[in-house]
Parts: sequence; C-alpha cells; structure tokens
Amino acid sequence: MSEPMALCEIGLQRRISSVPGTDPVAVAAAVATPCSPSLSSHLLRASEMQFEMHDNVKGKAMSYPVTSQPQCANTCYQTQLSDWHTGLTDCCNDMPVCLCGTFAPLCLACRISDDFGECCCAPYLPGGLHSLRTGMRERYHIQGSVGHDWATLTFCLPCALCQMARELKIRE
Repeated sequence: MSEPMALCEIGLQRRISSVPGTDPVAVAAAVATPCSPSLSSHLLRASEMQFEMHDNVKGKAMSYPVTSQPQCANTCYQTQLSDWHTGLTDCCNDMPVCLCGTFAPLCLACRISDDFGECCCAPYLPGGLHSLRTGMRERYHIQGSVGHDWATLTFCLPCALCQMARELKIRE
C-alpha cells in the first residue's frame, strides 16, 4: 500500500469515527479493505461533508442558547361564567329531590355522582362531595370557589345536594 493511500485511510478512519453514532470497529474494517483511490477519495469527501454538517449543527446549537421558556399563546377561549340555575334554598321547586335530600342525603349524593359520570361511591370518599361540586362548577362554568363549595357542603349539605341534583336535571 502506498504511503498517501495509508495516510488517506487513517484520516478517513479518524473523520468517520469522530461522527456521533458510528461504530469504530465497523469503520476500521471498512477502511482496512483495499479499494481504489477514487473510491477512497469519495469516502473521504463524504465523511468530510458529514463532519462539516455535524460541526455546523453543533456550532449553531451553541450559538443560540435558550434564554426563556415557551409561553402560552393567548388563544384561550374566554367563556362567560354563569350562576346556578336554582338557588341554594329553592329546595321545594323539585319535591322528590327535596324529600330525598332531606331523608336520604347519601342516596341522593350517590345518584348525583352517577349522573355526573363519576363512581357512585365517590361521595363516601374523603372530599368526594367537595370534588363533585367543584367539578360541576368547572364543567358548567358556574361562578364560585372551592372555599364557597366547602362552606355550602359543610353547613347546608341537604340544600347543596338538592341544588346539585336540580342543576344536573336542568343541564341534561
């Protein structure tokens, strides 16, 4: 093997093996196989192009550091908040719901949970009723807060359950 050819193969091997994702053993085997000078020069030029592309990408990635995080576009749709269709003390508007809420509030809570699309056992879980009422407010875009939901369910449980049941009836 001539000296220029050997130097060419060594340079080729170094160039190819410096590109990320190349297997050094496969590069050594490919370069060690005898080939014509024209094929060797083509391989060398291809490896140089690959090396230059790698250098260009690497240089650009380093020259433009990330200085801020992506921000949310303001294309969110604003929906108008509404109120509950019936008031908290309008229990007598729907007498069957009123009687169920008064004498069997947990049965009414299970029915509300099931009608809302949740497990009927959700009211028995700690915070289950609160999450149902808050979820109902969020789904139907009803004004209020988590604190207001907590106070309503803590101090006016039968009335709150009746209001939730009436709201589901009206919205369906």
